Amino acid sequence: MSKQNLGYDLVGENPDGDLTMIEVKRVERLDSRFSMTNNEMGAMQSESGRYLLGIVVGDSRYVRLMFVDPTDKAIPRERVCRAWEWQFNDWARFGTSVI
Repeated sequence: MSKQNLGYDLVGENPDGDLTMIEVKRVERLDSRFSMTNNEMGAMQSESGRYLLGIVVGDSRYVRLMFVDPTDKAIPRERVCRAWEWQFNDWARFGTSVI
């Protein structure tokens, strides 16, 4: 589903047959931060009650899967603005050594 840019990665059914949208995130530790895109947040809001975060914690050897309801108001979150930035690649061949 992620290639379709719907704001979630998986769709499943709960035991009652209702659809649930799941966005999957991976973090290294329980105290790691993760981000959600505006598209994911929009899907979360429009699918309220049917949207879960599946959070994979750890690496391939030791891993834990947790589910979180991202609409829970008790979960701390902050909106962060990220600006475009310039990154320089292969710059060394254009430099002049002075020492």
